[in-house]
Amino acid sequence: MALVRTPSGHRNRTPCPGSNRPQTALSTNSGRLMDLWAAVGSAVTIANPGKHASQSPVVAPAGRGMAATSRTALTPDASASIPAVPTRPAMLTSFAAVLFNPAQLAGFPHVIAGAFLTAGSLVAGIALWQLLRKPSLSAEHAAAFRHALKAGAITAIVAFAGTLISGDTQGKLFTQHYQPMKMAAAEALYHTSTPAPFSLLTIGSLNGSHPIFTLELPRLLSFLGTGNWSGTVQGIDNLQSQYVAEYGPGSYIPVIPVTYWSFRAMIGAGMLAVLIAIVSLWVTRRGGTPAFGKRGLWRTTLYLGAILLPFLPLLGNSTGWIMTEMGRQPWLVYGQMKTADGVSANSAGEVLTSLIVFTVLYGALAVIEVGLMLKYIRGGLTSEPLPTYGAPGAADADEAGEEAPATLVY
Repeated sequence: MALVRTPSGHRNRTPCPGSNRPQTALSTNSGRLMDLWAAVGSAVTIANPGKHASQSPVVAPAGRGMAATSRTALTPDASASIPAVPTRPAMLTSFAAVLFNPAQLAGFPHVIAGAFLTAGSLVAGIALWQLLRKPSLSAEHAAAFRHALKAGAITAIVAFAGTLISGDTQGKLFTQHYQPMKMAAAEALYHTSTPAPFSLLTIGSLNGSHPIFTLELPRLLSFLGTGNWSGTVQGIDNLQSQYVAEYGPGSYIPVIPVTYWSFRAMIGAGMLAVLIAIVSLWVTRRGGTPAFGKRGLWRTTLYLGAILLPFLPLLGNSTGWIMTEMGRQPWLVYGQMKTADGVSANSAGEVLTSLIVFTVLYGALAVIEVGLMLKYIRGGLTSEPLPTYGAPGAADADEAGEEAPATLVY
């Protein structure tokens, strides 16, 4: 698969020489990798040995970290007598350029911070639930759950701050350089604005073609997207016209309602999780037990927060990935390869079979994992003595009812 830049600026595709397979090079399910590759850039050269080169120039620019194996540049006058030179697909020349490009340096910490937010919320939610459901907990068990709640809540708060910082960096990179259409769709910004408002709420037509009602904060999107309160942010309609001129006829607009609301669900879920974590720290301050001896709305609210807390980061992570994948459409590699061009040559039966197998396999694993987690969550802490693992004198001390001497066991 190679890219052809025609004189009008449109990009077409030609098959690699000698290949009879449907051209599905670089097809992958890893959307984040596609985003990063688009950020790094690619270098490709055009070859069609069966024809003279009628489209010129036929050399695509090389990006950082990628290089073509050979190049051919033919003028219209020379194309009648000089055949195109066969070339190969783009080759990776610098793995470091892939690892350390700006999109990767912002995206990787964002994913890791989201993982810590999930883990901290899980620990804090379980600990809070244990403290609420068993007011008669022993002092030792209550202290253990308070420590777990504190550790989990602090982890979640710090991780959320990390997602905000890395997410802000990503937003500026995509708005100004890599995927401006994604960010315009995430904000339902239809027209280029200077300065641009941040949409708190936009209700649009069912097809997302135009807004009906909006609630906005002036200038905030300009700052979030460019770092300047008076910065220019490109709109959906303007970008569509620009892409038609650059890539040819077609729609380059993602599904606006999905991109817009998944972005807000991601942010909202994270903010709500952190709010519950902060409240949990407050009610357990100074060694206190949350809502001990209390009933009514406050205790019910804490119960609901404890149940929701482990699931909110999962919702935020999932909707964040939905926004990432849907907002990039119709591109597989932004500006280089459309999703329709990356479909593998698999039959409908093969796709259905693999989908069923993966669904059954991961569904069974999910049932087992959730079942085990619920079992041990309900069980709480064990009151059994810790094992001694054969420490000297332990057996004799157990038989005599005495406390075994402290021994380092390794």
